[in-house]
Amino acid sequence: MSQLSKLIKLCGFRDPASVAQLDPEKVDMVGFIFAPSKRQVQLKDFPALQEAVPAGLKKVGVFVNPTEEELDAVFQLGKLDIVQLHGGESASFCKEVKQNYAVEVIKAIPVGSDLAGKMEQYAEVIDYLLLDTYEPTVAGGTGKTFQWEQIPKFYTWCEQYKVKLLVAGGIHAENVCSLIESWPLHGVDVSSGIETNGVKDIGKIELFLERVENNGNRT
Repeated sequence: MSQLSKLIKLCGFRDPASVAQLDPEKVDMVGFIFAPSKRQVQLKDFPALQEAVPAGLKKVGVFVNPTEEELDAVFQLGKLDIVQLHGGESASFCKEVKQNYAVEVIKAIPVGSDLAGKMEQYAEVIDYLLLDTYEPTVAGGTGKTFQWEQIPKFYTWCEQYKVKLLVAGGIHAENVCSLIESWPLHGVDVSSGIETNGVKDIGKIELFLERVENNGNRT
């Protein structure tokens, strides 16, 4: 974990120069989206991106209901430390990914979706549970928050099964302190909140990290 006591995942990078500027003392994970998205990484661009990741940062690949062939195509070009499954993937599929690719698994659960009521099946097969905002037409990246009052019940479940709880959905420098002061969680995941006009903004990244650090969440 970074020097901050909350895990920090910054997601949706497509530019090697922006990736290279990340500080592994303050950031734990950098995410690359391979599912259809305005932030989608093309396979041909992945080698340069993963080579730009500073030592110490975990590389996360984000997929939505991927086939084995789609996963293979990415792993043939570079290494991921974590696979984030952001669709309706079953527990057995999560287990297969974890074993076949020797990675940790993040399972995203849209709060308020049907999947949220079926969490027990994932108890023994995931390393992280990611709460995101439920939007029927898209898998994530909405830039909208969900009702944070629902976080504690998920946290209790995560503590029971030794799973790390990450929270995403509309998080940015202006609300992250309120989130981590008020609700139990292990880390935060931000994408649109560190962008300006759809492009990663190093100033916003630094401000976001500063707000978390100054909130007293240093180990």
